[in-house]
Amino acid sequence: MKLTIQHIFDATPVLNGIKNDNRPIPAKGKYRISRMLRAIQPEWELIAERYNVMVRAYDNKRPMINGERVEPTAENLANPNCVMQDAVPDDKWQEFVDAWKVVGAEEVEVAVEPIPLDQLCIDGREDGITIAEFSVLDTLVDG
Repeated sequence: MKLTIQHIFDATPVLNGIKNDNRPIPAKGKYRISRMLRAIQPEWELIAERYNVMVRAYDNKRPMINGERVEPTAENLANPNCVMQDAVPDDKWQEFVDAWKVVGAEEVEVAVEPIPLDQLCIDGREDGITIAEFSVLDTLVDG
């Protein structure tokens, strides 16, 4: 199946989240998600590295505390939980977005088949997969 780089980049974390949350999904659906992740994860790792290389090209760091962006004040930088993370400078963000859109539109062949909707949903239950997740998974679900 041909997928865009952006679709793989967005859908893989969603699939991992569904897997890790142990959602009420039929066994066949869990099996299909597991197989899909095994096929798609190596591509996602290559894509994530490509994304990171693009970010690192700006040679810019941003202080983060517990995963949250903070101002580079003396107090924040002295915090033992402060880490410096590669980041796109604010004034270069649109340039980065435009370049990533070009990359994201590229297609990659991945050995996956869409998962039938009935393998992801238990009749009468609505707590398996959210609308937001379905919108990201898109063509990876056949319904």
